[in-house]
Amino acid sequence: MTNSIKFKIISSDGKVFSDTIDALYVFTTGGEIGILPNHFPLVARIEISIFKTIKGGKTNKYAISGGLLNVESDSCYILADTFEAEADLDKARATKEKMDAEKILNSRTEDDDSILNAELSLKKALNRLTLIK
Repeated sequence: MTNSIKFKIISSDGKVFSDTIDALYVFTTGGEIGILPNHFPLVARIEISIFKTIKGGKTNKYAISGGLLNVESDSCYILADTFEAEADLDKARATKEKMDAEKILNSRTEDDDSILNAELSLKKALNRLTLIK
């Protein structure tokens, strides 16, 4: 039995983060779950949310725009649309993205695809702003 998990996250734009962690907390379509060493195998879809890793008592938070979680007994992988560490978030950019999305949603003159894209952009921006506080 190990007391750590090999963790790796890869985004669709090629960004990669890898580390050995003590625990992972992530929001799936079924709710928030915690992954600890020797967790049972699991595959789950991740919501636009904030996930946390814990290593040596230190918590790191990340904004994620959705993805797929794969858990094995001693390793955990996330294939993400995008992810950003809390320290890398830009409040001004997230606020602008939120305002741009709200403008499209309030105009009601856009087509269905534009509305769906604006709703997704708004969710991502609000998620980032929640983490930034």
